[in-house]
Amino acid sequence: MRYHRNAVTNQNQRCFIQNSSTAVAVLAEQFRTTPQTIVKWKRAGRIIDKSSRPDRIHYALTDEEQDLIVFCRRAGLVLDEIWQGLEAYLPWLNRINTYRVLARKGLNRLPQEEEKETKHFKKYLPGYLHLDWFYLPRLEEKKRYCIVAIDRATKWLTVGFYSNMTKGNACDFLKRLKKELPFKIRIVLTDNGFSFSNKRYRRNQTLKEHDFTKLCRQLEVNQRLTKVKHPWTNGLAENAIKQIKANTTKKFTLNGYQEAELCITTYVYYHNFIRRHASLNFQTSYQTLQQYRKTHPKLFIKEPADMLKLSNNVMKLTS
Repeated sequence: MRYHRNAVTNQNQRCFIQNSSTAVAVLAEQFRTTPQTIVKWKRAGRIIDKSSRPDRIHYALTDEEQDLIVFCRRAGLVLDEIWQGLEAYLPWLNRINTYRVLARKGLNRLPQEEEKETKHFKKYLPGYLHLDWFYLPRLEEKKRYCIVAIDRATKWLTVGFYSNMTKGNACDFLKRLKKELPFKIRIVLTDNGFSFSNKRYRRNQTLKEHDFTKLCRQLEVNQRLTKVKHPWTNGLAENAIKQIKANTTKKFTLNGYQEAELCITTYVYYHNFIRRHASLNFQTSYQTLQQYRKTHPKLFIKEPADMLKLSNNVMKLTS
């Protein structure tokens, strides 16, 4: 049985007090409490502590606002996506009261099959890029591929679209990254695919120097390869691809590759400039870039503001 944290009598003592004809002062001395406490339990008509919960709870959010949060949750959105997405329309909404709504509705935990142990990467300064390919769903006669690069420190996301997953296109994308990114590219982590490496799977040998490896050497970039058949070692790129698919090609009905590329480009803009990442202390990638520009200016070759101008121009051209 639960008691109030300041209770000085138990239920047996309270029952004895109510049934006793002994004087109040004597009972107070017997149970080492005050006469007021004795009088209180004699008149209470109960022996259990009254709940401190108010008769009517006033929530920070209205029923309609709570229903909107529940609707977003059941649509598959995670906590941070819900409150960040609704904050523009409900300024009084924050991460805490959003979580409390989900907890009251029994929706504060994702289904068990979606819960995985989170492992964190070693921290690096800007310039450590994870690269990987994925193919778009077949929307036309020919396949279309997308290559993804994400910076480990700032979570800055860049994508490129190509008709083939070749080493020539991988080299072209690296040259584009070298030209567009405001910081120096120091390390790139790739898998052992034929577009990135000549490494043999069975004998662990290499042929002549791969074109991508050669370009990395020319650009003074250190190329690192994942362990064969261990794709999770490039988990940052894998997770970025998963997020892109979940918010674009798997979420919307697209009529062609042009719509698919526009949809992905729009998501990349949201990822870099609008979404506040929990791993970045709920700051955007762009804000994190600006902070690193102040604390580590030698890592940068141009201002992060140039990325905002470039992205805005791309969005205008694609819209």
